Parts: sequence; structure tokens; C-alpha cells
Amino acid sequence: MDERCEDLTLTRSPRERTAGYGVTVMTYGAARYHAQAADLTRSLRLHSPSLALAVVTDRPTDPLLDTLFDHVVPLPPGVPADGRAKLDLDLHSPFERTLYLDSDSLVFRDVSFVLERYRGREIVVLGRQISEGHWYGDVPALCRLAGSSSIPQFNGGVLYFADTPVTRAVFGFARELASRYGELGLDRFNGGIADEPLLAVALARHGIMADPRDGDTSVSLLGLQGEPELDVAGGHASFVKNGRHVAPAVVHFAAQYAEPDAPEGRYYRTARAALRQW
Repeated sequence: MDERCEDLTLTRSPRERTAGYGVTVMTYGAARYHAQAADLTRSLRLHSPSLALAVVTDRPTDPLLDTLFDHVVPLPPGVPADGRAKLDLDLHSPFERTLYLDSDSLVFRDVSFVLERYRGREIVVLGRQISEGHWYGDVPALCRLAGSSSIPQFNGGVLYFADTPVTRAVFGFARELASRYGELGLDRFNGGIADEPLLAVALARHGIMADPRDGDTSVSLLGLQGEPELDVAGGHASFVKNGRHVAPAVVHFAAQYAEPDAPEGRYYRTARAALRQW
């Protein structure tokens, strides 16, 4: 067991189990991803103590997971390190309404408002519509594949979805496209498929557009300008990204910002250290 996870059980406070909706996290592969998921869970327990939590993992017998999560959903051994597993989120999440967060995220305030904001929606991604250029592949070709004039461009580190026929159809079509990934000429991710362009085509095919990036739900540090204000224990996140001030409930430490040895990883290391002292 990673020693960095050992004390997480000490701070789990009593809470009301909330049926029907919750947060789902997915973790598989290297041990550091499991440590990230544990830290994300600790931040959720701190700021959203009433929400039910589920983990989808290739380590379902890990006793720590049974302590940290309300639901442990097994993945088969040997899951590819690419984005393929995320295309099965609709099959794995135990909730009727799910907020999915990438494990390299931390929560800085209560995320219950996100589940309330999208009540009545079927599936939500945050981003913008695109019709030109290159995003994992030729965007006009992806639009033709979707039968749409545009597709949503988004970061898959946060997704909201409800258990509905439309949602199942979107994920199902994305899985069909995954079997044709090579012939579609899409860029490879971690040596395999990327989930985002496949979900984008599937969403567009079903008439679902990206919600505008709101700046208060989940924002990655990619495009960071200046020094961020990140106080995970105090419940405050604020920074400038691509010229825009944001104050998200969830900070996604994507790419180099979660790399343990990268200079940009210092923000994540500092936030996790403060969280473990709480």
C-alpha cells in the first residue's frame, strides 16, 4: 500500500448516504494514479461530505478502497493505459446521475451544486463547438462522421451524465467508433485511443453541444498565467487561465501539472501536502 494513502481513513466524517446521484472516479494502472484518486477522495470528503462516492478500479480487492468509497466497481486486469475505459463509464457508474472527475483533480469546495445545476440534463461536457482545424484529427472529417456542422471540443476530466437511453446511445456509439480508431486516422493517446474525440462525435451525432466553460465547475491549469491561489484546506482556488480569471470548485492538474518530477507539479504537490495535514 502506498504510504501516502494510509491516513486517509482518519478523516472520513459521518455523512448521510445520498441515493441516486454521486461522484465517480476511475483509477487503473500505475500506483501513482491510485494515490491521486485517494487524494481526490480526501478533498471530496472534506468539501462534499454528503455525496456518495464510487471508484471504478482494477484493484477492487484493495481494503482501503472499501473504506474510502461507498461503491467499488471492478475493472478487468490489464486495462489499456489509453482512454478506452472511460468509454464504459455509463456501464460502470452505480448512480442514476453521475459527476465524473479525473483522478488527477482536487476539489476546493462543495461540488453538489454541479449535480443540481444539471438536474434534468442527460449528458454535459464543458467546452466549445468547433468546425475547423485539427483536434485529434481533421475536424471537418469528424463533423461529417457525426452528421453535424460542428462537434464539441472539451476536456474529459469532468463529465456529467444521467442514466438515460440517450446517454447510453452516446457512449455506445463512441465504443463502436473505438473499434475503427485506426481507420479514422485519429491521434493516439498513451499508445492507444483517446476518448474525447470519440465522445465528441457521438455527442454531435445525437445533437448534444458543449456547454460553455463556466470557470466555476472544473478547470485545468493548462494555459495558466502567473501564480495560482490554491488553498485546498481553506476551500479557495483562483487563477488566470488564457487571459481569463477563474475560480473553480475542481482544479484539474492535467498533464505536466500532475507529474511528480515536473516543475509545474509543485502546485499539486503543495496542495496534496496541505490536504494531508487536515
